[in-house]
Amino acid sequence: MKRGLLDGLGPARGNEPTDVAELSAAFAALLDARAPLAPVDVCPEVSVFQALNLPELGAALDALTGSETGVPYWGLAWPGGAALARVVLDEPSLVRGKRVLDAGAGGGVAAIAAAKAGAAHVIALDLDPWALATTRLAAARNGVEVETLRWDLLEGDPPESAEVILAADMEYSPAAAAIRARLNALAERGATLLVSDCGRDHFQEAGLELLASFERSQLLGSSTRGGSAELCRRHQLAKVTPSRARVFVRRPPEPAPEDDDLDAQEADPPATES
Repeated sequence: MKRGLLDGLGPARGNEPTDVAELSAAFAALLDARAPLAPVDVCPEVSVFQALNLPELGAALDALTGSETGVPYWGLAWPGGAALARVVLDEPSLVRGKRVLDAGAGGGVAAIAAAKAGAAHVIALDLDPWALATTRLAAARNGVEVETLRWDLLEGDPPESAEVILAADMEYSPAAAAIRARLNALAERGATLLVSDCGRDHFQEAGLELLASFERSQLLGSSTRGGSAELCRRHQLAKVTPSRARVFVRRPPEPAPEDDDLDAQEADPPATES
């Protein structure tokens, strides 16, 4: 389902342009000026909007809308999302031909990687409508389609099922246990869960299998752009260990044997030598 760039933002407020097409164009121009589309260091196959200066990007968006829009965390290629994107691109069989749900899309790096790796359908979830607008625009610039949905995972199951769940660096607050419980519940219904972590205190490895680990030099490369410098600063302020990012998998449970198979096993015991 194709959607407009700013679907889900609600009615115009304050100095926000009242025409949706006008606002869409203004937002795209703001991104191009304040967060130019650029390849992600660890996965250059994917380009996303990366803030030259995160506070200035936020201030510019507030001025555009005439309201406080919050910190634009979607304006950076966070290491957790970038690492998860790299794994998906390196192991496309994880998502190829499958329905994929990105549980906390941000700027869309992991969702776009899944689409590029051949996923049949990708839905990006986020609570921030500006993150969703950024993801849609970035996906279009990357030549792929990603559906977006404003959704709070803790409030209930998404309206569409998925075979693969992406969760990039979501366990960063005391709500981490509740978030993991929701993700595990989705996995119990037959979905593969791909999770990344950047050294968050609340992250728990229990029940997960390590797929890959990336060092800081891989995640940020040699870039000296403001986005990378700001990324490091944000991680330091959030008391996150920026030295590495790890990607884990929780595979779906094996399907239970069919009743017919059990009956056949009981009816035909293995032959014994006489």
